[in-house]
Amino acid sequence: MLAHLCSRDTLHMHSIDRLAKNLADLLKLIESITGKGVAVQFHNECHERPPFGEWALDISREKEWF
Repeated sequence: MLAHLCSRDTLHMHSIDRLAKNLADLLKLIESITGKGVAVQFHNECHERPPFGEWALDISREKEWF
């Protein structure tokens, strides 16, 4: 499915945990997907700050806290 995404597409996912097993995998996938110009929307999470890729990268910068 990910190979068929094109610029200006939107990937709709029910939940973050459906896309990756851990934070490192999630960040790699989000960077790869948004790098193609694809938006990512998670329907089970309440994040109002689009695009999600920027939000995920903010988390990666702070992951030393975990």
